[in-house]
Amino acid sequence: MFRFTIRDVLLVMVIVGLVGALVIERYERRNERLVTVNWTSEEEQEWAKEKFKAAKSEFEQLKSFTHGTGPGSVDSCSIIERFAQAAEELPADPETRLKELEAALAYAKEVESTTQEKYNAEVEPLMYLNRTQYTRAEVETRLKRVQRESVLAKAQR
Repeated sequence: MFRFTIRDVLLVMVIVGLVGALVIERYERRNERLVTVNWTSEEEQEWAKEKFKAAKSEFEQLKSFTHGTGPGSVDSCSIIERFAQAAEELPADPETRLKELEAALAYAKEVESTTQEKYNAEVEPLMYLNRTQYTRAEVETRLKRVQRESVLAKAQR
């Protein structure tokens, strides 16, 4: 009734192998995404919390001191980036990290807007504008990663 050649059998084996490899790769990627920051010890968690605490303090001081005046003498972009990195690495639930990253993004946008205005008025050089744009994009990238992680964590529940 059915006749198969060796070529047909080999073709089916190749197709099954490719589908199997794709399924395994997808499973591995899903597991990679679901694994958040893997802390190996309590001591590392404490270090990350201390790092976040220091970065947040520096960030809050910057916000109260300069409140949107642009880079100025203090490198506000570096402070915002350090805070965003510490918030992303914080050993806490994704919602807490999202809240902190949203605050960093809001301030980065404020600094970028102020710098854009100063650049348009020919007060600030293009280099400062590029730096603030980079910082905003960096914080947005970190925020998107944590948002994805939050969605995956909710989907897992």
